[in-house]
Amino acid sequence: MEWLNDLNDAAKEGLPEALRDNPTFGKFKTVGDLAKSYAEIESMQGRSLRIPGDEATDEERSAFNDKVLERAPGLMARPDFDDEEQTRAFYAALGVPDAADKYVAPEDVKVDDAILADLRQTSHELKLTPSQFTMMATKLARELNAGAEAQQAASDAAEQALKKEWGLAYDQKVKQAERAASEFGADFNQNPKAWAKVAEALSGKKEVGGDFTQEPSVPTPAEIEDKIAAIQKSEEYSSPVRNIRLRAGERVAKLYGELEKSKNAWANQ
Repeated sequence: MEWLNDLNDAAKEGLPEALRDNPTFGKFKTVGDLAKSYAEIESMQGRSLRIPGDEATDEERSAFNDKVLERAPGLMARPDFDDEEQTRAFYAALGVPDAADKYVAPEDVKVDDAILADLRQTSHELKLTPSQFTMMATKLARELNAGAEAQQAASDAAEQALKKEWGLAYDQKVKQAERAASEFGADFNQNPKAWAKVAEALSGKKEVGGDFTQEPSVPTPAEIEDKIAAIQKSEEYSSPVRNIRLRAGERVAKLYGELEKSKNAWANQ
């Protein structure tokens, strides 16, 4: 071992043979290297922490925890959740607001105020951080908006279907159906066709609370087609008398014009 050459004879003689031959010291070339290594070990031991054993007292464990947190301020001690003050401090350190109304939703989150208030309260009860609240609010808004868009699309499709079925009679039937539903305290939009039939049944009946007096009815495309079919099956339509046959044909032609107009009433919408 090269570092032994730096020792005088007396020092060498005083060094136990087991240490002189210990391979651990083989990496040192000089006594200075050995001394430097020893000093570094002493310094590390001075800064090291001894983990409390099973027999350690509460005071020793507390002192150890304090030293750990002092040397690593980014760490957080596990709180005793039965201790109200420790629990409060723990969640405060995480950034959890001390009141529900302190959660702030992003500007692009468009949610009903009542729903947002409920979300704030729930988030506070669950001890969510502001970033977790933002994530929840954003997700909720996205789902609600998607649901509203789907509902609107379904409503639009149903309206278009009714316009196609009722043609020029659409406005009148909607008005009558809304009046009938209102008479019974119901929502017309739940089943417009059913309420339109109720309105037909009530037509002309003044004893009912609403004003269901008879009014000129606008025929639907189906009703116009029924009229055309009825004329075409009539004796007039196939009468051997030319004038009678012509008059029936004229009525059919007029009805076909009304049918085309009614069917195309909402074509551009």
